[in-house]
Order: sequence, then structure tokens, then C-alpha cells
Amino acid sequence: TPSRGLNGNYQFRFTTTRAVDVTTEITTLTGRRMKQFASRAAAGSETSLTWDGRDEAGNVIPPGPYVLNVSARDEQGRMVTRRVTFTTNR
Repeated sequence: TPSRGLNGNYQFRFTTTRAVDVTTEITTLTGRRMKQFASRAAAGSETSLTWDGRDEAGNVIPPGPYVLNVSARDEQGRMVTRRVTFTTNR
């Protein structure tokens, strides 16, 4: 779930039931990628990502709706994807 901290950064948290490779993308509603993260999540653990509200070029993105896409792939190649729409207010 996305939330905004006191320092202006956005926090994204999710829990996985297995050890997985995770790709997290923030996109516009039309699918243009703004930022991408890659991480490894342990089984049964909560993973937290911090995003400063900037795109891949380092520019602050304009306020508005965006999509958080989280894809998790386990060692057997099974994949789960979740999408959450959220709004920035910078």
C-alpha cells in the first residue's frame, strides 16, 4: 500500500509468502514508466520501498494519479502481479 511520509517520500509496503524476485514500476495511467525498482523479498517478510517522487531522469513528477505495478516471480517461474492506483500531491 502506498503512503506518504513526513519527509515527502512515498512508502510502498507488501508481504510475500515465498522468496521472490520483485519488480516494482510506477507508471502513468497510460503506461509510461516513471520509475522502476528491483529487489529480492524473503518468504513471509514485509518489503518496504521508498520513492522520492522523481522519475528515472531525476525530475520531480507532476501531481496526479499514477499506477504502482508490483510483479513477483518465484524460483519455479510462477508470477503474480498487482496494480494499485494512487495519487501524488506534490
